[in-house]
Formats: sequence, structure tokens, C-alpha cells
Amino acid sequence: MSGIDTELVLPISEISEILQKRPGLVSIDGIKRLSNLYGFETFADAISGTVPPVERLSLSGKIVLIDIDFQAGVVSSVSISSAVAIAPLGSAQLDFLNPATSPNIEHILLENLRCERLDSFNRNLRTLAQLDRLSEPSPLDLFNFLHKLAYNLDCVAQYQLKVACEVSADKLKDLKDGYAGIGKIEINRDGKVGVFLKYWENTRRIRRWIEARDRSRYNPGQFHIHFKFMEKMELETRAEPNAESASEVAVASEDAPLVDEKFPDVWFENGKWLLTPGHVSRMATLVLELLPCVWVPEGLVAKWGTRCEFIASDNSNDYNGRILDPSPIDRMIGELNSGLYTQYSLNSRRLRISAIVGSRFVKLHKVMLSDVTQLQQIVDDLRSYCVLTNLLNRLLDEVTEYEEQAVPQIRLSDLAEGRVNGPTAAVGSSLVISNDNTGIKLLANGTSVTIRAGRLEGDSYLAVSEDLVLSRVL
Repeated sequence: MSGIDTELVLPISEISEILQKRPGLVSIDGIKRLSNLYGFETFADAISGTVPPVERLSLSGKIVLIDIDFQAGVVSSVSISSAVAIAPLGSAQLDFLNPATSPNIEHILLENLRCERLDSFNRNLRTLAQLDRLSEPSPLDLFNFLHKLAYNLDCVAQYQLKVACEVSADKLKDLKDGYAGIGKIEINRDGKVGVFLKYWENTRRIRRWIEARDRSRYNPGQFHIHFKFMEKMELETRAEPNAESASEVAVASEDAPLVDEKFPDVWFENGKWLLTPGHVSRMATLVLELLPCVWVPEGLVAKWGTRCEFIASDNSNDYNGRILDPSPIDRMIGELNSGLYTQYSLNSRRLRISAIVGSRFVKLHKVMLSDVTQLQQIVDDLRSYCVLTNLLNRLLDEVTEYEEQAVPQIRLSDLAEGRVNGPTAAVGSSLVISNDNTGIKLLANGTSVTIRAGRLEGDSYLAVSEDLVLSRVL
């Protein structure tokens, strides 16, 4: 009998990674395989007295118990219970694990399991497994920690609304919707479980216009932060399959409790953070997963002083983290990064976009946050670059649309959702878009567009962090 060629045997970690990325079809065996991979114990039991009979699969962790009922080979119901008690905080229901919360976690898992494949369920099970594995008995569990995080960020948002007594109607709407200030806490959204922070939407004015007329739901272009956790980490510099070469990524080592019994319930009160800088880092390291990723300059990441994870510039991703073909803006910024100066060619030989930037851009995927009081600054900066990339996308669309005309024009009417009057910008006209104390300034002179991203203080435009000059060449 011939021996096994060890070069053909994949390490266990690689096998686990393959199974996580290709979880397979929805079935009892498939769910068992995934659950065991994540450390859950599984038990199967037949329940008599029903037609058709029910086969129950139970997934048991240290804290979480998930019961999945099958009837005639199809998932009929999902229930979840917890061994820890979540202490009530405030009047809002912000405990993502509580079935009374809307959207309901049991309904989300049921919808996941009614899909043909296990991909969506796999992502949520992985999140629950990590929280379960790293938690100690209450109050040292991460489920209580997430509840406190959601409650206190909601307190910040409510305080910002309370003091915003002399702002415009649009600014007040932006605060309520999460597009200004700290953002808006959301629980269990878009088929994903957990705590989210909505902080931007490219087409919010269009959405409001549509909803005011036909009350339909229209929410493309939304940006969220999904709060996750970092295990006890050791920082390595290595290449990941989906990360920039030589970027800093967090690598998990041994499990360790991330909170202690002295961690307070109230973090923010009367406009002030009660946590001292670094307080949170002694208990837990938050991971801010950006959905979707955001293009930012490297200098911005350095300013934050945080560890980050990036996506390779030749890949794009959607809300669920699936890798897609690169978008036009991905390709453009990828070319810019190759030499910090490029002529970005469009489909016409007559028309090019020339651009020069002062810093390399990176596609930000995750931020390791050790100090929650830093979150406001990060959210403000992310909004500015969401606006910047949206302007670039719209500019590329405009150039493509008009590149066959005899006299190409720079249209700004759609760049900021109708803030510029008329189909074409006048020579020397400018447009300033501001969010709190950050802003984007766009200047058009008939043949080129200059986009500047920086800080605003009163009516003065301060030091520019990045310049991006786009010139249309015949």
C-alpha cells in the first residue's frame, strides 16, 4: 500500500478556511459540519406527534443554544436562547440576541436556512460562535458588551439631536437618519446579525424624495459599520489572499476574556465620554468592519493611529463581503496608485481623465478600535471620503455619457444630488459639500475638475488633506 504524499495534504487551517468559504447546501449534515468546525456541539432528536414528523438539530455552545427544526427535509423553524441575562438599559430594545428585537434574529436565521446554500447562515453562525467562544459567564460576556455599546452610542446620537436646536431641516434629518453626528445604531439588518452603525448614504435625498411620494423603500448606497471583536491578537505583517501586500493584519492567537467586571454600564453622559482614553482597550478590542469598503488615503489611517486591514485594489466587495469584479472607481484608483500620476483612459480616444494625487489610496475594510471615544473622528473622516468617491463615480458616469459629443461638457448637476443649478457648471464655479466640520470642495473651470477633501472651520477651508485633479483632454 502506497504512503500518503504529504505535499498533497492541506493543513487543517486551510481546510477549515475552504469549508468556511464554500459551506455547501442547506442540510442537516451540512449544518452539523459547520457547527462542529466553529466549536458547537450538535444533537439530533426526533419529535413525535406532528405531521410531517419534526427532526430537531440543536447547536450548543457555552452560552448560545440554537434549535433548528426540519420537516420533510426543509427548515420549518429556528429558536435561539442564551445562558446569560442581558441587563436592561434605557427604553430602546438594542439587544440583538433577544427574539423580541426587530428585526428578529430567529427570523433572520430561518431566512438564511431557507436559501439553497449555507453562505448567509455560515456568516452569522461564525459571528455567534466567536462571541460565544470568547465570552465568560455574565457579566463578562460579549453579548452584554455589545448591548452596552449599542446603548451608549444611541445615547450619543440622542444627545446630538437634543442640542441641535438651531440647524436646518436637512441637517436635522441627517442627524436622525445617521448621516451626521455619531451615526444611527441598527440591530440585525440585511440578513446579518449583530450591532451596526449607519453613517452614510450616497442617495439619501433621492430616497427621501421617492419615499415622500410613494412610500416605497429605496436605500441603495448605504454605508454601515458592523461591530465585531478581535480575539487576543498578535500583530503580524504578512500578505493575505485578499489583503494588500505587507499590510498590517490581525492574527488570532489564544482565546481570552475581553471584558472585566469593572466595565461600566454608562459610557457617555451630558455630552461627555466617561471612559478615559484606552479604557476600552483593557477590556475589549473592537473591530469596525466597513460595509462596503471605503477608499481612503494612507495618511488618514496613519493619523488615526489604529491597526487596519485592507482589500486588494483589484477586488471589489458588496454589502455581504462577496468579492466582485473591480468597479470603474477601483480601476481608476488602482492606476493612480501605480505612480501617483496617470492618464485614465475612457472608451473614446478623444477623451481622457488626467489625475494627480498626493498620497496612495487604500481600500479600507476593517479598523481595530481600542478607544471608543475615537469613533466620532473616524466616522467623520469616512463620510468625507464616501462623498469623494461618490463624486468621482458620478464624474466618470458623466464623462462616459457625454464623451461622444463634439464639445465635451463637465456636468455637475448630478454630482451632489441637485445642489448645482443648470446642466453645466459655469467657468470658475465651485461646490462645497460639508458634513459637520469636514468637507469636499469641487471647482470646475470648463475643462477640468479639482476635488479637494479637507477640514472646515466656520466658513474657512483649512489645510487640504488630499488634492485630486481631473482634467479632460481632447
